[in-house]
Amino acid sequence: MKALILVSFFLFFNLSFCFSADNTLAQKLQLVKQRSLLVELPSMNTKYIEGLNAKGKTDELNAYTAHYNAFIEMYKKAFTSYWTYNKEITFKTADEMAATISQKSNKYAVIRYESWTYGTTLRGLKHDPKSANYLYKEENSPSKIAERKNFPNFSVINLYLSEEQDLLLTFRLPVTESEGGIVYSIRQFEFTFDLLEKHPERKGPDIFGHNYYESELNIPKAKTSVLYMKKEDLDKDFNFEKLAKVYGYEYKVVTNEEWETAVLDKKTNIICAILLPGNENAGQYYKMFFLASDGKMVVNIPGNYGFVVDNFDVLSKMVKKF
Repeated sequence: MKALILVSFFLFFNLSFCFSADNTLAQKLQLVKQRSLLVELPSMNTKYIEGLNAKGKTDELNAYTAHYNAFIEMYKKAFTSYWTYNKEITFKTADEMAATISQKSNKYAVIRYESWTYGTTLRGLKHDPKSANYLYKEENSPSKIAERKNFPNFSVINLYLSEEQDLLLTFRLPVTESEGGIVYSIRQFEFTFDLLEKHPERKGPDIFGHNYYESELNIPKAKTSVLYMKKEDLDKDFNFEKLAKVYGYEYKVVTNEEWETAVLDKKTNIICAILLPGNENAGQYYKMFFLASDGKMVVNIPGNYGFVVDNFDVLSKMVKKF
């Protein structure tokens, strides 16, 4: 059982969460907390917009614009309300961020938004501003997950020091856009900040080994928690009759509002299911179960589609082992 948790854990973090591998990360994160934070906002994809205009696809253009505006609002709110490590936060467009970075100042910590596709390598601080293009396309929408038509593009948020090219930390944003999903990602950064403040000697995968051992403490909490899942994250063939037979604990299909409230209010005794973008070596998605109270991992299961009943069967069997 421990081997299963360990495999799922390192699949997830080796491919989803990158970090400085030397022993200076703790020191650099302390510098981050002492500075003003500059947060880059995603840009509208002008090339994509021009293509829609040229083809007269007004509905798709309107959908793209609406999703972009909603995402920007959620993104700002998430960082303003839930990022706790910098007293001063300033939002920058991609062009403004590029201009600031070119000054080679050592005054700032920097969060850069970046769009990814399979095969993309991690970029340094001075990556092309076009990498900040907002991704939304109709075929990437959550409604396509259940139909197995979701194209595995995704976005990440990267943390840097303004005078260094090297990436400090990065985390993938969830597949389904939401304020709660962005906050979930922010809390993964918080975990690393807190851990390295207590254990500055940790480096590389050892940082996340700590979270692996914590997951063994979190798994039994499913016995006394309600598992929240959103319908749009479930596979098209999801069978609730079968679920009732294999998952022996309480669960609920919730609205996005209920899911968001649990995460944003840090509600106890709730485990949330979330889809994170996967990797071509592990599957299109990571099916992550985490504690709403703090974002800590319960278990992660890679796969090619949305949540299937077998994922809950695995979780149930793991709970019984602890």
